[in-house]
Amino acid sequence: MHLLFIVLFCLINSLVLAQNNILLPEKGISDLRLYSQILRDSSQKMTIEQIKESQTFQNYDKKLILQEKGVYWLKFSIKSTEKERKQWTIGMDGVDQVQLFAFSSNDSLLQTDESAFATPVAQRNDPHGQFTFTKFYLNPNQTIVCYLRVENTTQFAAEMMPAYMEKFKLYSEQAYKENFVDFRFYMAFYYGAIFIMLLYNLSIGVFLKDKGYFLYIVYVCSLAVFVAGQSGYVLEFFGNYPDLVRDLRFLAAISFMTSYYMFSKHYLQTAIYIPKIDKIMNFIIMYFVLDCFLLFFGYYHWFRVVGYFGAIFGFCLPFIASILCYRKGYKPAIFYLIASSMILTNNICYVMYSLSIIPQTPTTKIIEYLLPITSVLEIALFSLGLANKFELVRKELLENKMRQEHEKQVYIEQKNRELEYQVKVRTAELIEKNEELNQIVEELDSSNESLKTVNQEIIFQKEAIEEQNLKITDSIRYAKTIQQAILPKDSEFRQCFSDFFVIFLPKDIVSGDFYWFSHISPSEISLQNEQNASNLTFVAVIDCTGHGVPGAFMSMIGHTLLEEIINVKEIFDPAKALNKMNRKTKCRWHGYWTL
Repeated sequence: MHLLFIVLFCLINSLVLAQNNILLPEKGISDLRLYSQILRDSSQKMTIEQIKESQTFQNYDKKLILQEKGVYWLKFSIKSTEKERKQWTIGMDGVDQVQLFAFSSNDSLLQTDESAFATPVAQRNDPHGQFTFTKFYLNPNQTIVCYLRVENTTQFAAEMMPAYMEKFKLYSEQAYKENFVDFRFYMAFYYGAIFIMLLYNLSIGVFLKDKGYFLYIVYVCSLAVFVAGQSGYVLEFFGNYPDLVRDLRFLAAISFMTSYYMFSKHYLQTAIYIPKIDKIMNFIIMYFVLDCFLLFFGYYHWFRVVGYFGAIFGFCLPFIASILCYRKGYKPAIFYLIASSMILTNNICYVMYSLSIIPQTPTTKIIEYLLPITSVLEIALFSLGLANKFELVRKELLENKMRQEHEKQVYIEQKNRELEYQVKVRTAELIEKNEELNQIVEELDSSNESLKTVNQEIIFQKEAIEEQNLKITDSIRYAKTIQQAILPKDSEFRQCFSDFFVIFLPKDIVSGDFYWFSHISPSEISLQNEQNASNLTFVAVIDCTGHGVPGAFMSMIGHTLLEEIINVKEIFDPAKALNKMNRKTKCRWHGYWTL
């Protein structure tokens, strides 16, 4: 039983080894995943000698690849059936570092080669594209065992490793030349066509200042950068910044999809014809913008998966929108419909091809060439569509202008008729008003004569009043002189006071207020008041009832009463004097002169 088990084990082992031998065709591409065994070097320090002796290799299965930084060893055997020495190339998409060790059947090291994505393109052995290439030679009928050390030093490459392994291929010289050298010749025509259309539409966009043309230019530029990133041109031009180029390729894809949607919304006028679809398109634009955050935060695998599925759905919706807009009578949508159907078919095939839903064989490789071809056709159709849309807009504007001119002419004629009627009505009204005005003028002329007579009388009365007023004013001014004469002089105040001032500002010419002053020496006092014999000084400030002439008369009465009461009657007590003055004033108002 044990012997049978050993025999079966050896048989299975020999079948596995037989599976790993590759009979190389004269020309073509081989998928090395089908013939490789894989080993994960968790220590990342195993030497080639340790790897050769390792018994833990397993048949390749992408489930064995962990999306984390690390080192993997790939082992495969190659047997040449060629009759001459040939060069072969191993290509891998974007891995950080690759080392090749080729051993002969007698276990001697024949060749080594290495390459790294982070190495500037100018320093690589093979500067074509974004692939990481290693090369080796096979002599006629030679069998070799290859060990490939693959190391991912960045999280980006680690998460993208399962996708990179989809393009783990072996290329013959002819296949390598066709895929990475001759292909560049055809791509030159592609970029030439892109450049011409960009220049043409840019000049039109600047001239017309139309938003659609600028969105179209952003879309074409993003698409060109994306295709250039896929084919490796961007890496060749910016070879000293490989990590930046790696991110740029994916950012260009997001920019390409976002600008594609913005251009689609503007071109199809979805906000007008299909507002519900327009809201969904706004959501998808945000979807692609948020997808950038997966790239920013380092979720590269999910960024790629989300981006691919978004692209599949993203190209379907504009296609549906173009059908709906065309059915609603928007004729320029036919160009978009044709272009979007082409790009939709191509992109669905490309996404399925990239995810290996469609097997990556030499026959299906044509899908990689369809992207630039269909994109050029699509860009050309979009350009024709923009021109057609502009022509339709121009015709609509011209028709609108002609219609507006016609409406304007009709409106002007109608207004002219209305104005003519109004002129007739106004003329009749003016004639009637003119007759009324003539009658009023006649009445005014008559009134004017009467007014002239009245005016002359008024002038005469005015002159008489002015003359009378002058006489009255002269009399009042004379009365002012008389009033000033009865007021005390400053010299009288100086006899009694060394420091004094007088403020007397009448409101009118003559004043109803006055001030009074009297100084009585003992020699001037009569015998009956000798007991009060002393120097007496009286100062009074009097505010009489009324202003102007009435007040002036009152001030004369008040002055006379004070002179009589104090200087003549010698009543020196201020209270008695004021009471006396009050009684005399009342008596004079009532017709009595003495009291």
